[in-house]
Amino acid sequence: MSVRSVVRSTVAPYLTPSGRRAAWNLGWMLGGTGIGQLCSVASLLLLTRALGRETYGALSSVLSLRVYMLVIGAAGMRHIVLRETGQRPESHDAVLTGHLIITGIAGAVVALAIVIAANFVPISPDERGLWQIIAICNIASCMGVICFFDVAHRQAMSAIVVATVELAGLAGLVMLERNGYLTLTTAGLILGGKWVVANATMLGLYSAIVHPWRWTFVPATVREMWRSSRTLLISRLAGNVPTATGVPLVRLLHGDGAAGLMGLATQAMNAAMMLGAMANRVLQPHVAGPYGRRPEFLRRLGGFIILFYGGVALAGVVGSWAVIHFYLPDEFNPAWGPCCLLIVAGLVMSLARLLSTWLVIARREGHVARIEFWSAGLYLLIVPLLATWASFRGAAIGTAVASGLLIVLTLTAARSTAAGPEAESVSDNPVVGK
Repeated sequence: MSVRSVVRSTVAPYLTPSGRRAAWNLGWMLGGTGIGQLCSVASLLLLTRALGRETYGALSSVLSLRVYMLVIGAAGMRHIVLRETGQRPESHDAVLTGHLIITGIAGAVVALAIVIAANFVPISPDERGLWQIIAICNIASCMGVICFFDVAHRQAMSAIVVATVELAGLAGLVMLERNGYLTLTTAGLILGGKWVVANATMLGLYSAIVHPWRWTFVPATVREMWRSSRTLLISRLAGNVPTATGVPLVRLLHGDGAAGLMGLATQAMNAAMMLGAMANRVLQPHVAGPYGRRPEFLRRLGGFIILFYGGVALAGVVGSWAVIHFYLPDEFNPAWGPCCLLIVAGLVMSLARLLSTWLVIARREGHVARIEFWSAGLYLLIVPLLATWASFRGAAIGTAVASGLLIVLTLTAARSTAAGPEAESVSDNPVVGK
């Protein structure tokens, strides 16, 4: 059998109408997100080089803890939106209104708390200003409607917006650096400004082109969304402990220099997780649909996961080595090992987020929260000890161990949910059927 026939027989089952649409969206997302991610990585490398290891350690600490601001402000809405719009598409306007109300209030409360708290913490004026800028601009990210683009299978449009804004942000950082104005404060204005512009643009495009809507406040819908989101909020807070705690912990134990190395490895992990999240955005609407538990879909989903996640891991390992050895100063060389470890750990956690979609659809948010708590508990138990013993390397090892527990528990629960009574063969599956 020729190579061409093997490739054709492998690809043919995916070339259904919905399969082609998913491939189209994923292709544009790969292009748009790839450009955006390259710009984001280039921006962080520019900041790493321009600010120095110690100052970058402070910036990295703020950006790491910003994850908690985003998780609290976003209130676990993504999975709720996917579930509600999938099960009750006629309630779209009420769901979007509820999303904006809940995330707007939550994001504003978080921002107010950070702005007040920053005035009582013994940090430099520049770092205090950075905290306040990031907290205020984070409100826009909390209220982001990118999940509604996913529901409408218009991920390509949102990816183009993000790529354009990232290009503009990188250009702004380059101009500031060349003119000698790149500081913690100006860097915060550029980073935060990107979030505001990107999310405002996406809301405008969604309202004008993708799905025109009206403000529809339905108290019962808001209450139901909030009840579900509270559980997911707690689980997401626990789930982000391994991704957002390492840099501040290493900084506390070993200073800004070690935090800078851990920050670089963490950014590599975040880049891998972003690519994993991009694939998840294409897959989750199908998982949440009526055919998400069919054997044909599950088999082909498994093949895609192996190819895509494996490719990202390999590219991340090679890419991080090239960046560290050919672009960054020699003082960052010790970060390559932790980079490799955290790239794999990040992809494992991203895969666990995809698998947890089945649990949310089955309204088992509490089980998701318990799994996240077990993983976070293990992390908080072993990472302080490992970080005390082996600094940033120990923190990376602990993160990998916690991610391993997370995927084992999530996979076990998801298998029992996915293998439900609806998991029967079907020929008209929108992803794998005709």
